[in-house]
Amino acid sequence: IFGISYVVASAYARWRTASDPVNGTWRLPTAQEWELAAAGPAGRVYPWGNSFDGERIRCRGGKDSEQEYWRAVSDLPGGASLAGSLQMAGNVWEFARSPNSQDWIEFRGGSFGDDRNWARVAARGGYVPRIVDAYQGVRLVVAPAEVR
Repeated sequence: IFGISYVVASAYARWRTASDPVNGTWRLPTAQEWELAAAGPAGRVYPWGNSFDGERIRCRGGKDSEQEYWRAVSDLPGGASLAGSLQMAGNVWEFARSPNSQDWIEFRGGSFGDDRNWARVAARGGYVPRIVDAYQGVRLVVAPAEVR
């Protein structure tokens, strides 16, 4: 999901939790969870490794960089992380929960409008919670009911 604010993303996670047929808890990942899913335990620069590969990423200088918008995460399966997460670098900036989430929201991973230096796992930025931008999106995590 892209082009939404942190406030809407949080509301969507609450709605998914309330609507989940198996009572899972849906939420935004913490910054640490996001980074582990993207970089793995070794802390890779990009989800697939430490070298830029334009065929694996949606950013300026990457695959279809002349396209001026995001792509479905499944369009570039070669960009998967060790955890199997797709498009954790480039495509859209993704929100991460942080302790300061009242005033400033962290987002991670770069977007389709960024170059290779910003579209990497360690890239981070921030906004106020109500800003809506086509370059930002959300990835949710779910905890099964028995783990709650």
